[in-house]
Amino acid sequence: MWQRFTERARKCVFYAQEFAQSRGEGYVSTEHLLFGLLKMEDSVARRVLETAKVPPSRVSQCLERQIEGTGNRRESQDMTLTPRAKRVIDLAYNAARDLNNNYIGTEHILLGLMAERDGRAGKALTEAGCDYDSLLRATVEVQKESPGPPLRDYAPSAFVSASAAVMLLLFLYNRGSAWKALTWGGHNVDGLIDILEDFARDSMNSSGRPRDLNVPEVFRLAEAEKLTVGGVALDDSHMMLAMTVQEHKFLTSWMEANSLTLEDMRELVRRFHHLYDADA
Repeated sequence: MWQRFTERARKCVFYAQEFAQSRGEGYVSTEHLLFGLLKMEDSVARRVLETAKVPPSRVSQCLERQIEGTGNRRESQDMTLTPRAKRVIDLAYNAARDLNNNYIGTEHILLGLMAERDGRAGKALTEAGCDYDSLLRATVEVQKESPGPPLRDYAPSAFVSASAAVMLLLFLYNRGSAWKALTWGGHNVDGLIDILEDFARDSMNSSGRPRDLNVPEVFRLAEAEKLTVGGVALDDSHMMLAMTVQEHKFLTSWMEANSLTLEDMRELVRRFHHLYDADA
């Protein structure tokens, strides 16, 4: 479901999770997704609202009225999408297809929320003065001014005997679970990729081949991390945590720059699997 989401769209889902948790709600619904969109000052969705002559502040006020008196109803750590929220994601994909976009951005999530009119988000948008056609026209106008990024061609993900930097770089190029967990957490993955590329070059020996990595040991640690944070199957997010446990310099330097600890990294991966595995 999430493979085509842009970094900002993933942040929207992450912020939605945070908002739901702050209200004691163990699920993500349409109102949480709309909150996630509105929290990002530089999102395309906000520009669409402004182009449609609907101030985001007015939408926020209408959303507050819609959720007033709700919350603290079903505490849980699962953070799964409600059926209505899942339909919003499906409608976002439909909007992207209709616009001939090969990615899912915040503007598509906004259109999905508007199309699901019976949700709290749809009601808030309607109350604020939005309708689907006006938001669609505004989206077309915004995209003409600043076209969205096409999807890159990414290297295939594989567990190979190579330097740790090269291995993690392949995972991030492929936009696997490690990439999703970090971007949903709102972190600068491009900065980590830059560091990894530098370390990958440094890891090459005189024959031009990367130094070997103790893959069985990484797998052993990854299996232990899977038991700690969860996940249906072992994947590259657990491998990333294994490298974090091993304190590889390329990861520790990036973590220090982003004020992240090992427990913070585990929490990012845990949140990702709670949402993704439940919806897989």
